[in-house]
Amino acid sequence: MSRWEGLDIESEGTGISRPLSEQVNLLGAMLGDAVRRRHGADTLARVERLRTLCKESELTGEPGPRDEAAAIVASASLSEIRHLVGAFTSFFHLVNQAEKQEIVRINRERSREGVRPESLRDAIRRLHADGVTLDELRRRLSALDIQPTLTAHPTEARPPAVLARQRRLSDLLLELSRTDPTPDERERILDAIDTQVTLLLATDEVRRERPSVMDEVDQGLHFLLGAIWEVVPVIRHDLVRAIEEVYGESVDPGAFLRYRSWIGSDRDGNPFVTAEVTRATLRRQRRRVLRRYRRLLEALGDELSVSDRQVRVPDELLQSLRADREALRAAGGENTGVVDDDHHQPFRLKTELMRAKIGRLLRAEAGAGAGDDEPGRGESAGATGPAHGATGPAHGAPGPAHGAPARDQASGHGPGAHMARYDADEFRADLALIARSLEAVGLGRIAHRGRLAPLRAQAEAFGFHLATLDVRQHSEVHERAVAALLAAAGVEPDYSALDEAQRLAVLEKALTRDGPLVPAEADRPEDARAVLEAFEVVRDAIAIEPASIGSWIISMTHDVSDVLEPMLLAKETGVWCIDASGRPSCPIDIVPLFETIEDLAESGHRMDALYRHPLYTRHLEARGGLQEVMLGYSDSDKDGGYWMANHALHRAQADLGASARRAGVDLRLFHGRGGTVGRGGGRANRAIMAMPAAARNGRIRFTEQGEVITFRYGLAALARRHMEQIVGAMLLGYADGPSSGAAEPAAGASDGEGDGAGVESPSTDRWMGRLADRSMEVYRELLDDPRFWPWFLRVTPIECISGLPIGSRPTSRGGGLTFEGLRAIPWGFSWTQIRAIVPGWYGAGTALHELFESEPQARDDLRAAWRADPFIRAVVDNALREMARSRLDVSRLYVDRLGEEGDREFFARLERDFERGRAELLSISGEDELLDHTPVIRKSIRLRNPYTDVLNLLQVELIRRSRAEPASDEERAALTEALLASVNGVAAAMQSTG
Repeated sequence: MSRWEGLDIESEGTGISRPLSEQVNLLGAMLGDAVRRRHGADTLARVERLRTLCKESELTGEPGPRDEAAAIVASASLSEIRHLVGAFTSFFHLVNQAEKQEIVRINRERSREGVRPESLRDAIRRLHADGVTLDELRRRLSALDIQPTLTAHPTEARPPAVLARQRRLSDLLLELSRTDPTPDERERILDAIDTQVTLLLATDEVRRERPSVMDEVDQGLHFLLGAIWEVVPVIRHDLVRAIEEVYGESVDPGAFLRYRSWIGSDRDGNPFVTAEVTRATLRRQRRRVLRRYRRLLEALGDELSVSDRQVRVPDELLQSLRADREALRAAGGENTGVVDDDHHQPFRLKTELMRAKIGRLLRAEAGAGAGDDEPGRGESAGATGPAHGATGPAHGAPGPAHGAPARDQASGHGPGAHMARYDADEFRADLALIARSLEAVGLGRIAHRGRLAPLRAQAEAFGFHLATLDVRQHSEVHERAVAALLAAAGVEPDYSALDEAQRLAVLEKALTRDGPLVPAEADRPEDARAVLEAFEVVRDAIAIEPASIGSWIISMTHDVSDVLEPMLLAKETGVWCIDASGRPSCPIDIVPLFETIEDLAESGHRMDALYRHPLYTRHLEARGGLQEVMLGYSDSDKDGGYWMANHALHRAQADLGASARRAGVDLRLFHGRGGTVGRGGGRANRAIMAMPAAARNGRIRFTEQGEVITFRYGLAALARRHMEQIVGAMLLGYADGPSSGAAEPAAGASDGEGDGAGVESPSTDRWMGRLADRSMEVYRELLDDPRFWPWFLRVTPIECISGLPIGSRPTSRGGGLTFEGLRAIPWGFSWTQIRAIVPGWYGAGTALHELFESEPQARDDLRAAWRADPFIRAVVDNALREMARSRLDVSRLYVDRLGEEGDREFFARLERDFERGRAELLSISGEDELLDHTPVIRKSIRLRNPYTDVLNLLQVELIRRSRAEPASDEERAALTEALLASVNGVAAAMQSTG
């Protein structure tokens, strides 16, 4: 019998596995006991009564029990409601951790049973079975370029203290499930879990203030230096071992997996991301990774206790030791404690010398005023001098050759310069030297199986910069800056009034002229100052570490001029230059971002025009012929609805691939995907296999945002699973190989979903186009009704969400709550809170119903396509999944209790489209009920529903009270805090914000 008298979860009856059921029951019992001890037996009894009533309502389909629960909530005091919100929110935090452990357990069990589906061993075996030769595999590996990109988009609702409790709980649950503890050890673990549950209940569910950008940077560093750092070398090892096992040969796959970040450098719509902040971000990343290498080198040195009395030391290593000693002494006679002629551990000595070189780098930066990586400290506010203590050109000063980029600012001269300029390439070369030397003395196994191999993989992936930053800015900001510079220089008084052809003529002339438009010593126009300072940070960072900055991304790209404008701004600061022969030079990619339905539809034509532009053609040649293009998933869904957004994105990828082939350009697509289906979320490997063939060339980037980062990278085991699925999909989906055709599901693949990469038939493409057009009409008819926006404000908690302090970036563009200004994240967040999830399905039901009535053959064609085409399958299955997560009976409560007379009309539109969509989509997938093909998800939803329903009842009551003019400022503040907590609670229940 359990010693915790708490919640009776009754999870056994939901169909979930026994291990998960046991963990959920244990955690529920502990939570209930903590609720009773903290808030009293009456509160615990009220929790149980509300859950029971909502569960009864779900099982019977009768509203009466839920209405009774709503009456209990309405009669509760604000303090009682607050306790209830905390209890139910804590329950979901605990269940979410238990479900993560269940995923880990299932994957471990499958590994014991043989080749785990969607593992790298599975992928390599399938390639071999499909006839892919070793030479072809090597070619695919040489092209493999995977760059997940962390962003600070505000979708992580949990405050850091709650995340800390969850991380500790996760470790304890893992310890409990993986070990065979003695009774005393088990008691200790259970006591520790109970402590964390009690602390969780006593921890604020809502941040007291918005995080700063540097807070977000630190959060990103937690994951980069945690699970990501740990798993990147594991994935490389898994791939190498799989190839050896299947093909019988060892292959070096290179650095195929690297991470990027927008955190601290995404300027679009975030006034708090300044040049100073980006500079501080670069410093902080660099210092953290250098410190990590110093620790790892110390551990490596302890391992490499190889004595020169036992082996003959290779001459190459001895020469390297002499050169390092000489450089170290010339730099100041420093002594690491092991640098002496009588030392007999040459490998350890080499690691100590490497540590000394890295230590000198860290000290040099600190001595140059870059030791503090907080913005504004050690530098005057708004300072734009070189980062990391570098010396370089004056503020905005161009170098040679018409504004050439600054180079080797930190190289140093004279004695000891080698120590000061030690860079990532030299670091990797030193590690390679150690590996070769171990091989030479017969210790190759140590080089491949000890600490050295993962460190080499990390050095390849993370360098001295940790994660390459991109800078993103809106095209309108670039236009205003260019217009101001052209006017100040007397070149063009009203650039914004010019048509596209006139703009291009002005831009080309400005790009090829000698020198900047506005001299560095002159006052810069206000509209240009901030963006030019950002480009100066890019210039200075690249001078220190070329891999530190990757791309400058242009939000809302519409025309060729939108791409040339930031090139001109780059030229003003010495980032972009052109020599006397007309050959450009630029160390970063200039990346257009297509986001709206119209821009996606025209993206191929717009890139055709860009590739034809003579100056841009030369720019691309200087960049090695690589063009990166970003696609926006969130704004396209908000603009055109679910079906149209998916169709437009799929067509855009095909069009962009065709455009690049016509121009002879190497294309890398960057997918701006969010966490929810309405923002492009879902299984990343399935999305890769669903891409059109033209886009499957081995190169890919995609965003990882907010709560998705926490889920995928919170545990090393989950991070490994996520990464192996992506790498496997990229190898299997390579477009010109035998595996690019439709394939049957892998043996044992979960939930019966296929993962081949099929080809759309002409008839399917025609039906998809018609469905996209009609679904967008239905969607826009709802949104464009002048009564819709006031209705949305009334029946959703959007006003509360806009005040939720979960990110540094403002909720809306331009201030004020309007549909046009509202960002896609809070748009989706609001629909998720009321359990409608409109961005994941609305419009599809009416479009499908009308098509099937007028064209019966379309149903059969789409059924066949669902079986053969991963894209069609993904669109259908993702919509069905969001419908299963929706709960319109609960959504109706928001309309009935918060709306006005006549508000049911809009809700009736939702219900009608939902019912049509459910029937027609199920007819395509062949299921009888939602999620028949994905029983695991269905069981999880069934377990969660009664608890989530209670949180919705609590939220509705809190919104109602908050709109009823609270009696005092104190009561209003308490209501606001409780309402924000309810938003976090529903987000935890749905495992989703926006």
